Amino acid sequence: MEVWIDKRLSIESAVQTFEGADRMLLSTSTDSNTDFFCDGNRLMRSSQLVGSLVILDGEASQDYARSVVGSVEWLVLEFSDWSMIPIENLLAACEGTPTKIAAVLSTPEQAQGAGFALQRGVEALVV
Repeated sequence: MEVWIDKRLSIESAVQTFEGADRMLLSTSTDSNTDFFCDGNRLMRSSQLVGSLVILDGEASQDYARSVVGSVEWLVLEFSDWSMIPIENLLAACEGTPTKIAAVLSTPEQAQGAGFALQRGVEALVV
């Protein structure tokens, strides 16, 4: 499982590295081959589209997330109100596809649920 550092709302202009982190999730473009940035709901690495950022706030957003499964490398899930059900539904939808899930967490307790959902968990935790 990867650990990403969410630097989208950081007021620091310099991109720092963090011991043990696999990637950074940034708000602006970078030339990094490992870090990602968000362009609207598009997840980018350098100038390459690698995924989608979906804010789960209801059935429509969950349907949208399901619709991109299989066509993107990463699906980053952010929650307006944390719930395990969307993670479990989307993990099941991703089964057998190349799409990996990263869950944006706001509390330490959420890591346990996301990390072990459906006995396999998400591929990345964004903290």
